[in-house]
Amino acid sequence: MKLLISAYACAPDHGSDHGIGWNWTTEARRLGHEVWALVSPAHRDAITRASRDDAVVGGIHWIFPELRYWPLEQAKEPRWERTYNLLWQGMALRAARDVERALDLEEPAMVVQRADARRIEVEASRRVGHDRPVGPTVPQALDDIDELIRDRVA
Repeated sequence: MKLLISAYACAPDHGSDHGIGWNWTTEARRLGHEVWALVSPAHRDAITRASRDDAVVGGIHWIFPELRYWPLEQAKEPRWERTYNLLWQGMALRAARDVERALDLEEPAMVVQRADARRIEVEASRRVGHDRPVGPTVPQALDDIDELIRDRVA
């Protein structure tokens, strides 16, 4: 299955949100799904190195939406991160629409990892133009991703 995952915080060898984004993205690929990942460009170099070292990670289509007017230093979170993240979400939505059109996705799905998952789903549904939420709520365990996806396409 083709998956488009938005994981602003995503980096190898990190914990917390970065580790969650990394694990969701890489494990979905290890489970055999074709994965496109929208991630912050702050860790592009680390992701590029990991992609060279691991064939599974190299098989992920990494997309780094950027704010041209707000360049980032590698391996450093931006100052005013919440503001940057909010603006980045708009760029990620544009990139997601481009991917959706290019792949001719019939049923887009989005996995989110924060408590505001429902608000994001509803907003994304409205913006993309679908009449129902774009993705499920956050599953309790990574192993649930196949069940979660199966329910969406059944």
